[in-house]
Amino acid sequence: MGSAAIVIALYLFFLTGGTAVLAFDPGWLQTIATFVPLYYGRHALEMAIFYQSSDQLGRDVAVLAGSALLAVGLGILAMRRGMVESR
Repeated sequence: MGSAAIVIALYLFFLTGGTAVLAFDPGWLQTIATFVPLYYGRHALEMAIFYQSSDQLGRDVAVLAGSALLAVGLGILAMRRGMVESR
């Protein structure tokens, strides 16, 4: 499972503009990228490092925190279900 997670994360990193400027990609790809939480992390880092700006930092942090809470919640539910089924 760990190997699959690394491969998926790598593809999502490429999708969100981690290696190229997303503004030059087609509009449909830019729209898809906004649904990936890594997009907001990359945006926050880009604004802080290259532009010394906190433009939309609140949005970026809110999306990252929300997606982290969702992932933790889903993980807890999955663990509970696994523990109940193993009894």
